[in-house]
Amino acid sequence: MKKVSIRQPMVAYALVLMVGVAFIVLTMASFSLVRASRRAYRRATTQELRALSKELSLSDVHQLVASFPANDELALGVVTSSMAAFGLSTDDAKQAMLHAEDKSGFVAVPITEPGVEAYLVAQVSTTVPVSIAFVEITRMVPLVLLTALGCAALLAFLMGRLLLPPLDALAEVAADPRPPGSTEALATDDAPTEIHAVARRFRETVRMLNQERDLVQAQKDELGRMQESLVRASKLASVGRLAAGIAHEVGNPLAAVKGYLSLLKIGLDEPDRTDVIDRSARELERIHGTIKKLLTYARQGEAGSEPARPLSTRAVTREALALVKGHPALFAVEVEDLLGEDAGPDAVGHAGRLNQVLVNLLLNAAQAMEGRAGSKVTLRREVHEGRVAIIVEDNGPGIPEAIQDSVFDPFFTTKEPGEGTGLGLAVSRALMEAMAGDLILVEGGEGVGATFIAHVPTTPSAESD
Repeated sequence: MKKVSIRQPMVAYALVLMVGVAFIVLTMASFSLVRASRRAYRRATTQELRALSKELSLSDVHQLVASFPANDELALGVVTSSMAAFGLSTDDAKQAMLHAEDKSGFVAVPITEPGVEAYLVAQVSTTVPVSIAFVEITRMVPLVLLTALGCAALLAFLMGRLLLPPLDALAEVAADPRPPGSTEALATDDAPTEIHAVARRFRETVRMLNQERDLVQAQKDELGRMQESLVRASKLASVGRLAAGIAHEVGNPLAAVKGYLSLLKIGLDEPDRTDVIDRSARELERIHGTIKKLLTYARQGEAGSEPARPLSTRAVTREALALVKGHPALFAVEVEDLLGEDAGPDAVGHAGRLNQVLVNLLLNAAQAMEGRAGSKVTLRREVHEGRVAIIVEDNGPGIPEAIQDSVFDPFFTTKEPGEGTGLGLAVSRALMEAMAGDLILVEGGEGVGATFIAHVPTTPSAESD
């Protein structure tokens, strides 16, 4: 959008204002000139009639009237008690004489004639004074317009002098708020006192806003550090819960390696010895793979500035399932995988954070069912409204309606003291929101299981998947 200087509308407003004032002045002057012209015309006609009535007798006036050529501008007539003119009687003529400013168009003067009441009456034109006034008005229009233009220019100049320097002064204050403690309002002293006061208040407001901004930034940084601490604490808690499963995954291979070492100790033939060493190497590789998975999980997503990247929700979900499958809580749990075939990246986010969220959901579901017969966790995936939904559903005891609004609150837990921190779901939701996603609990009830849905933004190619 093209920026316009304040001077342009200021000149336009001044011009419109002055032209409007000139139009009003011309209109009022026109009416005044017309009225004045009519009065002057009637007054001049009255004086002429009086001069004639004093110099001429009644018979002479009759001859004058008879010989006076009638026209559109002036017509003469004599009104007596026995003769009317222009439809006027002596009373009408008397009224016209008494009201010289009457707008009836008639002028009357008495005729001096002993014993006779007579009046010389003239019917004057109403267009003649208007024509005279119009001539004067046409002469006046250019002068009024030039005066209006001059006044508009003067008004625009005065408005510019009044408004622009204070605006420049306020711009100076905005660009240079001055250090705290400065009492100087403006660098120049020619600005009005009110502008100095406004500049001083503005500068103080800017300083207060800067202080508030610094305070908010400090609080934001502190909240960021606290959130990172909570994420690390939640991850450590998850790692601790995984330790039991890891112990099982490591314990069995270690027992096998220990047995193989015992066989090597008592001595074996070369073929058997080679086979035992190969078996031991495979078991150690199994242990190494398990430890590597745990370390990878513990380190994933720790960088707060990790950029979002395309990921496969199916692959991340199955990786999380592989991490928790050795946990004792899942020994008696049937896991139904309805994710479908992995077709490559279908979402945008952070694989490590999503992995941590799914590990928390799987362990929570398994621990909630407490190894009951028929325990089952179902994993599903849906795409709708530009998001991929990863659904973790169990058939456990469910979540009572009274506490459903609190399950995502930090430090809220239904476990016994020492068995849970109450951070898992709170941090999981924070991790999902950091990926422009969400974690929700589908409302259910006690005894009908629990369903959690993790939403992450989808890639365009996944919309038709």
